[in-house]
Amino acid sequence: LMEEADTKLESIVIPADPVTNAQAFTSLVQEAFADADEADISCLYMSTHGVYEEGQEPVLLLSDGVTENGLTPAQLEAAFEGVAGTKLLILDEPTSGLDPVSRDELIGIFCF
Repeated sequence: LMEEADTKLESIVIPADPVTNAQAFTSLVQEAFADADEADISCLYMSTHGVYEEGQEPVLLLSDGVTENGLTPAQLEAAFEGVAGTKLLILDEPTSGLDPVSRDELIGIFCF
């Protein structure tokens, strides 16, 4: 997939402060991929603090060790609204500790 991109990795964005809510996450994504075009592959590596269920919906846990908030699949999708090209989100072990059925369901929900 990466070999097909017109432009190789151009930048790495490391936020100055931990991203602990959906608004900060959306701002980070929009800023990082503002110049993406249809031929680009936008990759985001996200170190999460796991996944938990809030009601019927799995939620990615964002935390700085003090403040915790969740990022729903809808918020994740909204963060990439308007970003052109292919999006690749790499989550750091969000499914650890889940049984295989739950893991597959979660992956299905977060793949958009």
